[in-house]
Formats: sequence, structure tokens, C-alpha cells
Amino acid sequence: MMPVVGLGAVLAVWLHVPALQQPAAVLELPGPRGRVGRVFVSPDGSRVAASASIETLAKDGGRTVNRVTGPEVFLWDARTGKVVKTVPHPDVFGGRTVALGFVDNGKALLVGELRSAADHRHRAVDAATGEEVKAPPFPDARGAAYQSADGAVVLAVHSPEFRKLQLRVWRRPFEGPPAVHDLAGSDLGGVGLSADGKVGMTAVREKGSQAASITVWDVPANKVARVIPTDSRGFSPAAALSPDGAAVVGRTDGRLTVWETATGKPAGRPLAVNLWGASFAGDGRTLVGVTAGRGIAVVDVATGRVRQVVASPLENPSVTAFPGGKRLVVVGGPANDERHVRVIDLPDPPQGGRAGR
Repeated sequence: MMPVVGLGAVLAVWLHVPALQQPAAVLELPGPRGRVGRVFVSPDGSRVAASASIETLAKDGGRTVNRVTGPEVFLWDARTGKVVKTVPHPDVFGGRTVALGFVDNGKALLVGELRSAADHRHRAVDAATGEEVKAPPFPDARGAAYQSADGAVVLAVHSPEFRKLQLRVWRRPFEGPPAVHDLAGSDLGGVGLSADGKVGMTAVREKGSQAASITVWDVPANKVARVIPTDSRGFSPAAALSPDGAAVVGRTDGRLTVWETATGKPAGRPLAVNLWGASFAGDGRTLVGVTAGRGIAVVDVATGRVRQVVASPLENPSVTAFPGGKRLVVVGGPANDERHVRVIDLPDPPQGGRAGR
């Protein structure tokens, strides 16, 4: 009798997917026990920041109730896992704080504070000490900030009317009025800036519409370089720009695709696996993301081949890569309102792990 081979085994052989590995090290970032927002890693990889809520069980008249505090902003030491600073939420109904990104070449973390629809403020926290420093005056606290190596800053925020998104670009760190561009959408799916400050990226979708797109920006010329159309299924925070600005990744037709920013054409071969929540790692030649099996895959952009698959320390993970590409921030948990944060070190790829289709 011939042995029966499972479909999963056949596909694994056909795709040459490497065997599942365990992380080389796992570091807990304490604090969050609820929802966790966008994660940011400082340019030197020494700090991690995210907005997160804390859920606790408390007694109320003999009943056990779930109480939510936050969201607050956590700033962690990525080497030790210790909390450097917690920026509390405003003591007003519906108030919250959000992490917007590292600025001043990673020396400070920009934090937005929302007190009401008309009262938005900013704080800047020293990334090394957690002490508050002077923050730039922005008219809106929501969005995401990115800074290039030469100090240029890109910030995507809601316009004053809260109906459209705007892209604001400072060629010097928060000095003088920025260049302002209205974006053709109201939902932000991603914003990025290359390390040299020359290429920007925004991914937006019009609320309630099937139309979505990724826009590549020529930052020095202050103009749109090209628009890459996607669809509503392609709209997700997976949209990301490579550190060198040469490629952008997003989702279209239900699959993850990498495009060349210079031409708008697909870069390399199609990916051997479909990833969710992918981001570029290291020099931009690799992607890290979550597979359908909830493993963390490292994929070669040029060949589409899977270099390695690493087990996640948390359920339902999402990942953010460190600049060096060998460490990842993993956010996960049994439910969206019960998330935790870990930092993992990737092991060396297995022998023969450069396989692909």
C-alpha cells in the first residue's frame, strides 16, 4: 500500500517552505493588557513605543468587572524590556494619547494627546530618559510621523475639517511652515519616508469606497511621483516603504505585492506565501510578516522565496521589524482587546532555508 501524504506536506515540498524554527530569544515588554496600536522602533533599535490600554479586574458591589485604562503611550528599553516612560491619557472623558513616531534622529518620541474634537495637543518625550521636552506645534494629534537620516520629517494627519487627510513635510526638523498636500482619502493605511528623505509613501482609502491607492512622493520636488492603484481588500496597515525607498509593499486582489517605486511595476517574482501585516526588514531586501498558519515568515523580495519561518510567542500576531532586520516586535493575544508585546531575536536561517517555489 502506498503511504498517504497530507496536502500540507505536499505543498510544503512544492513551495520548499523551511521547517518551523523557534525564536533565538524572547523579551517581554510589560504593561499592555488590552488593545495595542501602531508600534514604532527607534532608528538605532534601542527603544520601542506603542499606544496601549490596560485592562484590570476589579470588585464592584460583589461583582467582578473589567476596567479599561487608557490608551496610554508606553516607551520601552528594547535591550532590557523595562518601561522607560508611560505617558498617561488625559483625565477627561474620551481622552487618549497616541504614539506618533520617533523624531530628532530618534532622540525623542512624539506623542499626540486628544482631549476633545477641538483640543489636540502634543508632547515630545526624550527617548533616553523619558523626560518631557519641547514639542512642535501641530494642529492635530492624530497621524504618524517619520524622519529621515538628514532630519526631514513627514507627518500624515487629518485636515482641520477632519474629512480629508493631509501629508505635511518639513525639510528641516519642524522649522517653518511645512509643505501641505491633500490626500485623496479619509482612511490612512500607511505612511513612510526613506532614510535619505527623498521618497515618501502614503496609502489611503476613501471611507465607504472600493477605491484605494498607494502614492509615491518625490519629497525634494514636493510632488507626486506616481500612484499605484489597489482595491478595498488591498487596504491595510501592511502598506510600507522600504528603508532605501526603492520598493513599496501593499495588498491588492487579496494578495501582498511588492512594487518598484521608480516604475510602479512589480518588484521581483511573486511571493511564495501570502503574508499579512508585512514590513521591510534590514536593507529592504527582505519582508517579514505573518502567514496563514500564524507563523512569522522572512521572505526574499527579489526571488519571492521563504528564507525561514519562526514560531510566534503570541497568538494572532502582528510584527514590526527592527532596523537591523534580526529582531522583531510581536504584538498578539487571544483577542483584539487582550494583546501583549514581545521582542524576539530571529535565529539563523536553516541550512537550505533559501528555498522557494
